[in-house]
Amino acid sequence: MKPQLTEAEAERARMGLTAAVDRFPLAVKLLQRSLFRQHLALNVGWATPLIGIVSRVEGLDFDESAWSIAPPRGWPERPLPTDARATSIGIERGFDLSPARIWRRHRLAGVIVRSSRRSDDVIGMRVLGDGIELTALDGALKIETYHGLGRILLEQSLPATLAIAARGRFIADLVAHRWLEETRWPILRVAEGDGGTAITFQTGRVPWAAPWPVVWQAKPGEEQ
Repeated sequence: MKPQLTEAEAERARMGLTAAVDRFPLAVKLLQRSLFRQHLALNVGWATPLIGIVSRVEGLDFDESAWSIAPPRGWPERPLPTDARATSIGIERGFDLSPARIWRRHRLAGVIVRSSRRSDDVIGMRVLGDGIELTALDGALKIETYHGLGRILLEQSLPATLAIAARGRFIADLVAHRWLEETRWPILRVAEGDGGTAITFQTGRVPWAAPWPVVWQAKPGEEQ
């Protein structure tokens, strides 16, 4: 026979169960973040070189920001954006670098590294496939990266002769900006659209390592 609990024992058991149920959402969140950081450490090994440049020029700590990248809702049941999905909605189509779009974009496995209350300037980093990418507005510069490529959106159209001659030249020769001054990134194509001119160039990728141990376990009270 099942042993009978005294009323006092049953009350303590109910209180313990209630406390455990109350802690359950936090425990799941801690485990999810732990697994997500292990995923980043094990499966994300590349980054756009623009991150290193912006870090040096602007004095930003992207390693610290990477710690703040949270798993998107539904992960791991719902996978992170793949290269194919990024191509269909990101750098290849629907090139929209409005501030609101950037903020929404970085809710999905991303983080806003810096923003300004006095302007639309914003810098965000996010995970796409096996790489860390950057999207930014800085004054007149609108730029994003994807899998070894970069794209800049100009609000005005380029003269046809300049657009034709741009291919093969370095982006720094065409767009003056402190982040691009020392780069030698060749322009691949220039495309005119309703929103202006999109210039795609080749940046390549550099190795990236998560700034935390490969195997990491969350401990109670460790999450912020």
